[in-house]
Formats: sequence, C-alpha cells, structure tokens
Amino acid sequence: MLTWQSVCLGFGNIAKVNDVFNPKRTDMVLGAFVLAFTVSFFLPLYLFLTNKDVFFSSAFVMAGMLLTASMVIFILLTLLLFPIAHKRPVVALSLCAFLSFAIWVQAYVLNWDYGLLDGSPLRWHPYGLRTFADLFCWLGVLSMVLVLGVKRPQGLRTLLLALLFIQSANLVITWARTRDTHATSANGDQSISFQEQFTFSTRGNIIVLMLDAYQSDIFNECLERDPDLASGLPGFTYYPNAIAEYHYTLPSVASLLTGKLLVKSDYANLREWRTQKTALLRNQSMPAVLKKEGYHVGIYPYYASNAYPPAVFGHIADNYVRSSVIFEDGSNEIADLMAVSLFRMAPHLLKKGIHEQWLLDASEEQDRDTFFRGMQGLGQDSMEAPVFRYYHLQGLHGPHVYQGERLNADLRESALIIADLVNEMMVAFVSKLQQAGVYDNSTIFIVADHGLYHDSASIAYGEFLEGQKTSSDIYLEPFVKKCRALPLLLFKPPGATGPLQISRAPVSLIDIRPTVLEVAEVNMGDQSDGMALWEIEENIRRERRHFTSDIHRGRSVTPEYEFLIPDFAWHDHAWVYTGNVHTPGTIERSPLFNYRLGQKLSFGRFGTVSQYLVGPGWAPRESSHLVTGAESTIALPLESPARGMQLLLDLGPHNMDDISSEQRVALLVNGQKVETFVLSGKTTVSASLPFNPDWEATQTEVLQREPTQDTWGGFPEPPVLSEAVIELQVILVGDEADSFYQSAAVEAQGVLEVFSLVIDTPP
Repeated sequence: MLTWQSVCLGFGNIAKVNDVFNPKRTDMVLGAFVLAFTVSFFLPLYLFLTNKDVFFSSAFVMAGMLLTASMVIFILLTLLLFPIAHKRPVVALSLCAFLSFAIWVQAYVLNWDYGLLDGSPLRWHPYGLRTFADLFCWLGVLSMVLVLGVKRPQGLRTLLLALLFIQSANLVITWARTRDTHATSANGDQSISFQEQFTFSTRGNIIVLMLDAYQSDIFNECLERDPDLASGLPGFTYYPNAIAEYHYTLPSVASLLTGKLLVKSDYANLREWRTQKTALLRNQSMPAVLKKEGYHVGIYPYYASNAYPPAVFGHIADNYVRSSVIFEDGSNEIADLMAVSLFRMAPHLLKKGIHEQWLLDASEEQDRDTFFRGMQGLGQDSMEAPVFRYYHLQGLHGPHVYQGERLNADLRESALIIADLVNEMMVAFVSKLQQAGVYDNSTIFIVADHGLYHDSASIAYGEFLEGQKTSSDIYLEPFVKKCRALPLLLFKPPGATGPLQISRAPVSLIDIRPTVLEVAEVNMGDQSDGMALWEIEENIRRERRHFTSDIHRGRSVTPEYEFLIPDFAWHDHAWVYTGNVHTPGTIERSPLFNYRLGQKLSFGRFGTVSQYLVGPGWAPRESSHLVTGAESTIALPLESPARGMQLLLDLGPHNMDDISSEQRVALLVNGQKVETFVLSGKTTVSASLPFNPDWEATQTEVLQREPTQDTWGGFPEPPVLSEAVIELQVILVGDEADSFYQSAAVEAQGVLEVFSLVIDTPP
C-alpha cells in the first residue's frame, strides 16, 4: 500500500540517482515552465475560450493577460525551486512533473459534472465514486513519477515535453474551433461604465430593477409582516399572479427583454436558436428599440453579467465602452477565471471549499450595498434625452450573506432576512427618485427573473390561501420547480400615485416589453408574445406557458417540459402539464405523472387530461375536446393498477347543423373493442377495464420511490412512468360490427365531444 513513508522513501531513492542522471538547468526550467503554464495559462485560457459569452474581454487581451501572469508565476516558481534543484535536482524535477501531470489529469479527464457555477447548489457526493477515482488517479500519477524518478529519470523530461505538446495542441485546436465566437466580439474589449447609472431625465424615464430570484410570495409575506413597506412604494401595483417563462436566468432574461417565448422546438437546432435569440436581443429587445427611439440606454449587470454579453449589448447600451482595462469597475475577470480554474484542477474533496470561498462571492459588501451607496448621488445630474435604465442585482439569489455571515440558503427564514435588506434598498431607491423630482415621470418595474425555491412546499400563501385548498388531484413533483416560476413583479406607470395596489391579473414577464413600448409610444406591430399589463383583466383564464427541465447543468440542451398556467399560479391546480416535450426542432409527447385511480381528468384547453392525449385527432375547446377519429388515443400509465377497474366517461355527440346528433360509439381498450354505446346527448358511460397480470411484475420498487431531493443538489429527476398502460380510444361506428375500422364511416357520422373521465375500483 502506498503510504506517506513510502512516498518519502521514493523521493529519497530519487535523490540517490543524482550521480547517474544530473538534470541540466534547461530541465529545471522546463519543469517550472510546464507547471506554471498548466496552472495559469493553458487551463484558464481553455476555459475562457469554451465559455466566451461569460466574459467581456476579447480572447487576445485575455491571452495576453494570462501569458503575463504565467511568466511571473514561472519566474517565482523557478526561484522557489532553485534551492531544492541545487542539491536534489531530480527531486525538484519529479515534483514539477507530478504536479503538472496530476493537475492535467484532474482538469481534463476527471471533469465531473457539478452543475453550473452560478450560485446554484453543487451536485455534491463527498464520499462517492468521485472521491475514490480522484484519489486513485493522483496516487497513480505519483507512483508513475516515483518509478520514473528512480529507474528512468530521463523519462521525466519526456513526460513534461509530451504534456507541453498536448496542451499546446489542444489550445490551438480550441482557439480555431471557437474563432467565430471571437469574431462576435469585434466591437472590441469592453467594460461597463457605471458613471451615469443614476443620471435620469426630466423628459421621461423607464427603469427596470431586476432582483434575481426574488420569489413573489416572499414579498407577499414581507407585506403582511411590515405594512409600512407598502407606503414606501407609492403608485405601484403588485402582481402576485405573475409567472416566468423559464426557471433560470439566461432564457428568462432574454424572454423578458424580447417579449418572446423563445421556444427551442421552433428552431431547427440549438445554433439556430442562439442565432435568433441574439438577433432578437440586438434588434427587437426593449433596450434596442428604445435606443433607436432616442433613449439613453444603460445596462448595469451587478449580477449575472453573462446574461448581458458585450457581443450583444455592446451594440445597444451607451454604458458599454471600449476599454483595455480589465479590472475596471471591480470586474476582475482574471481573478474570476483563475478561481474557476482552481476549482477545475483541484481533487474532488477540495472543490466544495474552493466553491464556497472563491466562487460564491460571499463578501460582506453585497451588490445591494454597492447599489445603495451609488444611489446617494442620484439627482446631481440630468439628461435631456429620455432615459432607459436596467439594473440586475443579486436579489434573493444565494449565497445569503448577512453581516458577514453566510446563512443557510435552503431556509425560508434566510431568504426573509435578505428580503428585508433588499426591500430597504428598493424603498430607498424610490425615495431618491422622489427627491430628485423624476419619480412622477418615471415608469418603473421591480421584477425578478424567476423565483427562489424548487418545490411547491416552499410557498407561503398568506392572503392567497384560497381556503385550505393549495393542491388538487394533479400533484406537482419537485421536478416541476413551480416556485422558480413565481417572480416578483411590481409596476408603476408614469404619474401614478396613491397606496400600493394588488392585482390578481394573470401576467407574465413577456408582458413587460409591450408595456414599455406603449409607455414610450412605440408601435412595433405584433412582435411580442405578451400584452400590456393594463390590458389584462383580473380573474380571467389566460394561456400562460412555462418551460422547465429536469437537470441543471447543460440546461440549454435538455428537453423542456411545457406547462400552461391559466389560473392563480401559486396553486397546484392551476398548473396543467401539456405533455409537450420541446427540443430543438422537435415536439414530442410524453406524460410526466402516473395516473392515480380515482383521479378525475377534465378535458378542454386547460384540462388535466392534456398530457395523456396522443394523436392528431384532438381539438381542444373551453371545457371539452372534440375527437374526430381512431387516431385519437388516451394513454394512461397507471400508478397502481388493480383488478376490477371501472371507467366512467362523460361524453356526447357534437351537434352539427346538417348531421344527426345521435351517434353510435365504440370504446377500445388497448386496441380491443370492449363496449358499444348509442348517444343522443351528453351522458356518462361506464365500462369494465381488463387487468393484465403482467402489470404486477412491472410495478418495481423504483416506481414506488419518491423522487430524491438531493440527487443533484436540489434538482431531482422526473418521476418514473409506470409500464402498466391503459390506452383508450372512443370512436364513432356505423351499423356494421366492424365498421369502426373504416375512416369513411367515421367521417359520415360526425364528431364526438369528451368532457371528463375517471378510472376507479368499486368500493
């Protein structure tokens, strides 16, 4: 077994070979060079090139900065190793070879999937396969270097030269492969100027204050605990029934700014989707349109700057300025890149500490503090041109830091503590705008890009409890991330005064752009999927769409599951899964939930049966579906199939002017006709359903388990679907026993209307 004593003995044996092989000074320089450039040039530049959209600097400037830093580290490392190399040159060379090769293996081979490094929970398994795999590889590299150092020390030079060649070739290939990305930043190296962020106009201002992950019900709880909060927001309307189209920042922000859903299935592939998204942001987004209308546009991403790349917003925002100063305004991209590189090259057991120490930005001064301090100069200057200001702050997104201490971001109490601080900041901002005399002529949105938590149980309903009913027969698994679809939305139109109002109108983030353009009196035609906020009435049913996915890393390329939310979005019964699974260029149909016996499924545009409908023959109406032929199937994966199951089906003939309303109907179950009915009006028909004994074997333990809450740090998998499936077909038949197989007979008989169904067992 390899122990610390054996390692020391191995290096001792290496030292004894000095008389046989005495490395030259060039070997020592090579070792220090490969180690320094592996750590501070090759890996960081590779990460930069493969994540270019996250950075403002160009590839050439970043490469120059990393090259300079690497040369400094190389010189320091050479001076540090000189005393060792003077007495034990093989030991020094072996140490460089071991660290260089082990770091390379860790960074490029043992590249585990931890999720996005955006403050989201890591997929952390401290004592699983990753720990032992990393340990095994590091010990393997150490053993190889020890063997080379003792038996063939000349091989250390070969190992270092091979590693230098591999990394150089990989970097050249990566640079060539991503050269199109470099070209998109042809507007030069840019940084964000914050000099005029609080300069407004006496002619008119449109202000969007984005508070990342501020969940709507948390604001509602703050209002109930602190009634004075409402008095600090005069003229505003609070929309608790607001939804986000996506459950994470990048697509949600793009959808908000463009007013478009950006559904991936509308595009042939992911590249086409990204190209179209960029084109929409450059030409039709709120800031792009207002820029063309003469507004002075300022985009200030205190947080989530990767959502506002200079390749897009450098063409729009007046505060995106050409600069070669990479550290301007506290945007230390070198430090950020090196922190990610350190995370990548560290063994598994060290990664969580690195993530918490350097990647979560847990400094005492949060961006809300910086924003608060900056607004003190508000009103000292003004502009003649109308102004658009867009600020993106951390809001309630983790990590939660209070008085220098990190709070548990999984607890609602932590979010409420941070919410109080954020609320103070927004009220102070409103007060400053009033003091500057620009509040009345300002249109202001205080909004979140999504909610905070991932599961439905994290909602505090307060005055929106709706009796005791917070769920229905359609249960929502944590996978749905309903809470992350509930963003804060506050809106103040110009000239609005009086106390804070509350509207239960079913609104969405895509409604912000058409509202802004109407305020600015800009007619862009029908280019938005949303509508102005004041056009949306309370208590109406509106077809709002939300897209969620089952994993966190690689979210942009995973299937997106579509939901409709026609009613008050906090309640489970408002969520209708459509069964549509969107990927680039394709919409597939797939259920998400198993059918539970006794659960009544309703038909219609917002009916709970939607996910189980298969085939093109379904036509949704307000409270029913029209079925026109045998290609219309209801496929129900049964959670707990049982003997003696009974089907109750509400249906009737769809009356047509020139066709008799009486219809003869056949019911097919799994392809076999089981009943025939004659319908003269809406009625409830019943039928016994067959039971397949093989189903008992398919109901495995994995089907019965609850979705795990911590599989990927709070991002569980979708539920497992049962293999016990009942397929129902209700079709029109003619006079002959087998005529229901003839499509001509179906066309001659008219159309059926289906209202509800339930499968249960007799008591």
